[in-house]
Amino acid sequence: MNDETDTERHRVSVAVWDVPSPTRASQFEIHVGVKCAGGCNLGGQQIEIRDAAGTALCHAVLGSTPRPGTEALYETKLRLLAPDELDVFPRTVHFIGGGYGV
Repeated sequence: MNDETDTERHRVSVAVWDVPSPTRASQFEIHVGVKCAGGCNLGGQQIEIRDAAGTALCHAVLGSTPRPGTEALYETKLRLLAPDELDVFPRTVHFIGGGYGV
């Protein structure tokens, strides 16, 4: 008898919206949503925004219920600081997960 539990990793999709471009404001807000291909409940899971060097700039927790009108898109709002210089500054969203096999 095998005591180990088989878990299968699920793909997640990340959506980002309400991103002002370009921005010279000192702070701005964006929305980030994450959906699991397996329909997992992602409420309460963490995401973080990283700069090009991989340094975490901020993190947030996904809401406890899916965005209205979606099957399983869990979202949150983040506040970011705009750099002082005028240039392109790439940012990435990382889903931290929480043991759901995603």
